[in-house]
This record gives sequence, structure tokens and C-alpha cells, in this order.
Amino acid sequence: MKVKVIRKKRGLEKLQQKLPEALKKGVSAAAEQTQKLAVQFAHGSAKDGIQIRVIDLETFEVKAEIYTDFSFAAFLEYGTGIHMEDNPLGHIPGSAGERGEPWFVHEDMADLSRYHFPVLDTPAGRFYLIRGTHAHPYMRPAAFQGRDESVKAVAEAIRGMLRGAAK
Repeated sequence: MKVKVIRKKRGLEKLQQKLPEALKKGVSAAAEQTQKLAVQFAHGSAKDGIQIRVIDLETFEVKAEIYTDFSFAAFLEYGTGIHMEDNPLGHIPGSAGERGEPWFVHEDMADLSRYHFPVLDTPAGRFYLIRGTHAHPYMRPAAFQGRDESVKAVAEAIRGMLRGAAK
């Protein structure tokens, strides 16, 4: 007796075609959850600048970036001056004063009198001694706190795609 083997590749090909869209759906849902957490943790106008970008759909390397274009975001996230936390990305561009180095701000640059900083009065005017500000992180806690939910969102999108393909 002769046995004939029939191979059906169409099912796998169908899954391969649907996988990028399922991944995009899951990664987008995960990014939205992380964005919501970051907005909850952010202070003031930093809440408005938290954005999402999903990239690279065609290569099966679907990624999402949750980022902010808020000009003071790095200072809020990592602090400044003597209070600056270690930043894994290195130096924060535009940061005044390296870690541990106080700096002076002239009275013409900002009215800092209400903050009771130490002052230096000179013939050129009043200078305020600034030591920095403590970090108020919001992006890092959102990423770490939402990690498990992000994994679940991607897994659920893939499960949904597989259920649809099984029908």
C-alpha cells in the first residue's frame, strides 16, 4: 500500500502574513498602556508631550517608542546638579552644571528670589547659587511598572491572530 503525503503550506504562509499586523496591534496596545502610566506619573506640562511611535513593521521587528519632546524632560527624569541621578545615556545635553558642581544664575536670567537660594552680590548684579533639583521620574517608572501588562498585550494580540487563523 502506498501512502501519499499532502503538505499544506498555505496555513503557515497565512500565519506569516498575519503575524506582523498582530505584533503591531499588540505592541501598539502595550505602548498606549505605558503612555497612560507616564502621563499619570508626569508633573505639569510634561504630561502633554508624551508620544508614541510604532516603527519597522515590514521586518518582523516591531518596536514602539514612548518618548517626549518636552524640552525639560531629561531634567525632570534625572534631576540636575548635585542631585542628578545616573543617566544610562550619559550626559544630558544642555544641562547646566555637571553632577556635584553648583552654578550661578544672574538675576537678569530669571527671578529666583522666591526660592531662597544663596546669593552673591557683585558690581555686575546679583547671582544665585544653584545646586540642582531632585529627579521626578515618570518615564522610567511607567516602563517598569507596565512591563507585565505590555507582555500580556502582545501575547493577547498573537493569541487572537492564532484563534482567527484556526477558524
